[in-house]
Amino acid sequence: MQDKSFGVTLDIGVISQGSPAVTLAASGPILGDPQFANDIAAEELQLEDDLDDFDLFPFATVGFIFRF
Repeated sequence: MQDKSFGVTLDIGVISQGSPAVTLAASGPILGDPQFANDIAAEELQLEDDLDDFDLFPFATVGFIFRF
């Protein structure tokens, strides 16, 4: 059994979130335009590429313990 009444906890780490998936949707009369569909697909790929650098998420938690 511990006799300490006060304490502090600290957790530090990195969480792997995996590769992101991006899906864009649109509405309106321009949907039938093939160039618009190509632009949407290209934008999805660009966003996924830009977000690939954010697959690791650092975290830190601090906790205070008081036993009575």
